[in-house]
Amino acid sequence: MFGVPDALVAERFGSLREGHSRTQRFLGGLSWTNRRKIENGERDAHPFSLGSPKTSRQRNQDLRRALIWRGRLAGGLEIPSVRRYVEKEKIVTDAPKSKRAFAIIVAVITVTVTMMALDLTWLGIVARGIYDSSLGPLKRQEVFWPAALLFYALYVAAIVIHAVAGSTSGAQAFKRGAGIGLLSYGTYDLTNWAVLAGWPAAIVPIDIAWGIVLTATVSFLGKRAMMRAERAS
Repeated sequence: MFGVPDALVAERFGSLREGHSRTQRFLGGLSWTNRRKIENGERDAHPFSLGSPKTSRQRNQDLRRALIWRGRLAGGLEIPSVRRYVEKEKIVTDAPKSKRAFAIIVAVITVTVTMMALDLTWLGIVARGIYDSSLGPLKRQEVFWPAALLFYALYVAAIVIHAVAGSTSGAQAFKRGAGIGLLSYGTYDLTNWAVLAGWPAAIVPIDIAWGIVLTATVSFLGKRAMMRAERAS
C-alpha cells in the first residue's frame, strides 16, 4: 500500500490504540503550516516519504490518508490493521471507479428527471400565461422536441460535470448550479434582448431568475443522490 512493505505498515500502525499513537508520531515531524496545507489539499505542502520515490502529489495524498487514519482510529473502531480499515473505508479515500461510475449514473438520472419535471411544469403550467403574453408571435405553438431534447442533454451534462461531480457537498453543488444557471440563462436572454426585435424586456429577469433556481435545485438534488449512491454501493 502506497509503495510501503506490509511489514512496515503493520509495525507503524499495528492495532487500534497503537495505530493512533503511532500515527501521531508519524505526523509529528510536520510543521503546523504544512499539516494545514495537506488538510486543505494544497500542492506546495512539504513532501514526505517512507522511502519510496513518489511525486509531491502522491506524498501529500499519503499524508492526507494518515490524517484520516488518525481521526478514525481515535474513534475507537475495533479494526485489526490499517490495511483492513482502509479497505473498509475506501469511500473516504479512493472510491473504486465502478462505485464512482454508478454514483454518476444515479446523478445523471436524478438531474434529468427532476429538471425536465420542474422545467416543463414551469413553462407549461405555472408561467405559461406570462410567456404566451410576452413572447406573442415569437413563441411556437408546439415545442420542437429535437432541439429541446438536445438542450436538456447538453445542459444536464454540464450540470453533472461542473456542479454535481465537481463539488464536495450539497451546498457547494447548489452554489455552482446557481452560477451555471445565471451564466446560461443570462447569456440566452440578454443575447435575445440584444439582437431580436420585439424581445420583451420584462421576460429577461423572470427567465434568468428561473434558470438560477432550477439549475441550483437540480444540482443540489443530483449531488445528494450521488452521495447516497456512493455510501450504499
